[in-house]
Amino acid sequence: MAFSLRRIFRWVLPEDPAHRRHSTGRPALVIPFRGYGHHRSLWLQGRVLRDRLIRVKPDDTVWRNLANNYKRFGSLAVSGALLDLHIGQNRLQVISDDQGYFHYAGTVEHPLCADPGEPCMAYSLHLLGTLQEDFDYRNTGEILVPENTSYGIISDIDDTIIKTGLTSLLKLKALYLTLAKNAFGRQAFQSVGDFYRALQAGPEGTSQNPVFYVSNGPWNLYDLLSDFQDLNDLPRGPILLRDFSLRRRLFSPPRNHKPDTIARIMDTYPELPFILIGDSGERDTDVYMELSRSYPGRILGIFIRDVDIPGRAAKIQRLIAERRDEVKVYIIKNYREAANFARSSGWIAALPPHS
Repeated sequence: MAFSLRRIFRWVLPEDPAHRRHSTGRPALVIPFRGYGHHRSLWLQGRVLRDRLIRVKPDDTVWRNLANNYKRFGSLAVSGALLDLHIGQNRLQVISDDQGYFHYAGTVEHPLCADPGEPCMAYSLHLLGTLQEDFDYRNTGEILVPENTSYGIISDIDDTIIKTGLTSLLKLKALYLTLAKNAFGRQAFQSVGDFYRALQAGPEGTSQNPVFYVSNGPWNLYDLLSDFQDLNDLPRGPILLRDFSLRRRLFSPPRNHKPDTIARIMDTYPELPFILIGDSGERDTDVYMELSRSYPGRILGIFIRDVDIPGRAAKIQRLIAERRDEVKVYIIKNYREAANFARSSGWIAALPPHS
C-alpha cells in the first residue's frame, strides 16, 4: 500500500527532481522570463524544462486547458544544465538548479543598452547540456532597460489587472479560472490597459516609464500571464512570480515574496520614484505602506482597487490615516477613477473617452 501511495503521489505531484517520469528522450527547452537591468546591474531568470507540448489556441476547450495546466504544474525540470548567455557585449554562463531555474543577479562588465526608442534589449541563450546529456537548443530573451523615464510603476496582477476571484468563497472561482481558462478566456478590468499605457507614457506622452508586474502566483503560469499581457495591450514588462513546489507548500506555506522583489527593483533604479498599484483583497496596502517607510520620498503614490470585502476598507483607511502626510494613497473603484487622480497629480495625460 505504501509503495502504491508513493507512486500516486509522484504521478499527481511530479515536480520532484529525483523523479522525472517519462523524461528520457523528451527534447529540452528554455523559457526565459523577461528580466531587467540598469547600466551594469542585471537581474534575469528562466527555466530549463522537458518540452511537454503546451500549445494554446483561442478555442481551446476546458479539457484542453485543464490538460495544459496539468503540464504546467507537472513540469519536468532539467537540473544541472549549462547555458551560455550573450547580452550585448557581455557573456555569462549559468547552471540550472534542482527545479530547472537559472538565475543571474549582479553586475556585468559592459553597460546594458536597448535600441533607441525601445524599452527592451534582446539577448541570446544557448543550452549546452548537462553532465549526462548534450543539448543544442537556442532561444532569445528580453531585458527591460528603461531610458527616458520620470517614474516607475509596480503592479500586482491577481484582482488588480486580471479578474481572478481570489476573494471568492474558499477561492473556488480563482481555482476554476486558473485551471479551466487560458489567456484568451481571462478578463482584464475595464480601462486597465489604457491607464497603464498612460502611466508608461507620462504626462507628455513621450516617456518610457518601466512597468513591473509582481505577484505571489507561481512561475508555472508565466506563459499564460505573458500572453494575457500581450492580448490586453498592457505595457511589456517583467512578470515576477514565485517558485512553486506543491510538496513544500503542503508542509510550509510560502512567505510573501513581494516586499523583497519590490525592494530589489527599487534598489536597481535608485534615482527613480515609483507608483504602486494593488488591490484590497490581500496584503498589498500593508506591503506598500511598509515600503514607503523603508524608501522615504521614493513612492509617488499608491492605488488600491477596492474589492468590496467587508471590514477591509476600514482597515485600509486606518493605514492611510497613519501616513496621510507622507504618501498619497487612493482607494479606487475603477481605472478611470484612478486616471482622474493620476492626472490631477500631473502623472498622466487624459485617457481616451470611451476606453
